[in-house]
Amino acid sequence: MEYNSIQYLRAVAALSVVADHLSIQFSRIGSPIGFTDLLAAGVDLFFVISGFIMFVTTKDSDVTPVQFYKKRIVRIVPLYWFFTSIMVVAALAAPRLLGSGKFDLAHIVSSYLFLPYPHPVVDAIYPVLVPGWTLNYEMYFYAIFGMALLLPAKARLWSVGAVLVSLSALGGLFSPNNAALEFWTDAIILEFLFGMIIAAALTNDRIRLSRAPAWGLIALGVLMLFIPYSASVGLSRAWFFGVPTALVLAGFVMLDRLGDIGRWRVPKLLGDASYSIYLSHGMTLSALTQVWKKLDLGGDLPAIAFFVTIGMAASTCIGIAVYFTIERPMTRLFAGTRRIRPVHA
Repeated sequence: MEYNSIQYLRAVAALSVVADHLSIQFSRIGSPIGFTDLLAAGVDLFFVISGFIMFVTTKDSDVTPVQFYKKRIVRIVPLYWFFTSIMVVAALAAPRLLGSGKFDLAHIVSSYLFLPYPHPVVDAIYPVLVPGWTLNYEMYFYAIFGMALLLPAKARLWSVGAVLVSLSALGGLFSPNNAALEFWTDAIILEFLFGMIIAAALTNDRIRLSRAPAWGLIALGVLMLFIPYSASVGLSRAWFFGVPTALVLAGFVMLDRLGDIGRWRVPKLLGDASYSIYLSHGMTLSALTQVWKKLDLGGDLPAIAFFVTIGMAASTCIGIAVYFTIERPMTRLFAGTRRIRPVHA
């Protein structure tokens, strides 16, 4: 079964991240206005979706780890390396544009290999292409999930779950000082497990579904996202973003299985292009901010409204253009096919 809701939620996740990163630009154009932190939950929704999709697409197949890894590499690596290379060239040619005159070879190599490494300028574990930190987690999850494909289908959820829970527990107990260990044991990895659990529970034909619980889960998830951030201090985002987005996903999957989610062209297109939107939007927003400052357009409320409108529209349109002109052709090339269906994970 094709889940239309998953594509639509991928669009929501990507556009939420764009909006969140737009708010980061506000201070750079002289505005005191800011958005709510809940927009950052788009990343967590991506992780939950990924866990769901990986489980659903492999549960009734005999895919081997090698076949699985090949598909994931074809899906993730080419476009990410493309944008990472643009950033590396920009860092060499015009370092001031990136706010750093440093050329950290270890950081660059780690970025290409999806290995967590401290950013030479930003005090965080970010790759050269900053949004790529989420892909480091994605590839980490794929590495674990792929090995579970050696096990019987019924054992995969429990084996992957045991690994992710154990790693998260170790991180919570010992708080490792090593950057890589800190990254790999963060509780955020549990969000992939949330998606797998939803897939295992709701794609079972023996489970009776109804609309009232589905809408109840969606409403509860949305309400939980509005819990003040201050109330969640000390908790991993897996709990104050991951759990609510998992509930929303579960509700929409239930509606999908009940036949209540139609196939709508524009949301589907945005879902198809979500990966391109996600990887390209940082450059789009950075360029927009530079032009805005150059023209001295200000940061009052009307200016911010205009800035947000242009930023969202430009990020979306450029992302869609990247999808058609770069992502799809590259995916076809490396997959060895002339035509390929849109990738849903």
